[in-house]
Amino acid sequence: PCRTGNGFMDRLAREGMFCPPTRKQMRVVMDALENDPRFDHGPVLTLDTWGLEPEPVELSESVAAEPKNDATHDV
Repeated sequence: PCRTGNGFMDRLAREGMFCPPTRKQMRVVMDALENDPRFDHGPVLTLDTWGLEPEPVELSESVAAEPKNDATHDV
């Protein structure tokens, strides 16, 4: 993955002043933003996810199990 920034959050984490959010905490925030009518354009949230483990397989399988509609297929 590509990472940009000045390392400020990394320094705070090393000093014990910042604890990166867990995947569950990030999901709660994203779900709340998606259900908030003030964000009709869709949520835009920047999170530092460097070093997180990949998504669990069961989440990937649920996306693959959704029916595909050829009319909305991206080319």
